[in-house]
Amino acid sequence: MYPAAFEYHAPTSVKEALGLLGKHKDDAKLLAGGHSLIPMMKLRLAQPKHLIDLRKVPGLTGIKQDGNMLAIGAMTTHWEVESSALVKAKLAVLSEVARECLDAPGCSHRRREDSSVSDLPATTRRRHRAVDCRKERAAPLARERALSTR
Repeated sequence: MYPAAFEYHAPTSVKEALGLLGKHKDDAKLLAGGHSLIPMMKLRLAQPKHLIDLRKVPGLTGIKQDGNMLAIGAMTTHWEVESSALVKAKLAVLSEVARECLDAPGCSHRRREDSSVSDLPATTRRRHRAVDCRKERAAPLARERALSTR
């Protein structure tokens, strides 16, 4: 099945992406990996009028320690989380969860490199909650998963 018609946007800055979100509000969906959203769109379970692709927006990737928290950018790939020395040292279970997600049946090597942490399947999100995972929302695009390292 084909998705319903939508307008595609590819902003190149956080400011531009925030402007698109402000303009289109609930009619817009962010594309950050797309391994969950695109299949839902094909089944018409999700029908955004505007699709905002974050692939070209700099600054949404990376893993850093902030006090006793790990901040993981929304466009950080599963592979980066799984292989991060910082994640393995501070919260090894998260590295294992990322690997489990990537080793799921039907999960290709391409998904391993391209799928972002903001595109986690529901089962993995439940496991993240078990390790005190929270979404920080300073701004719609500044979404990061913050994980307690206590």
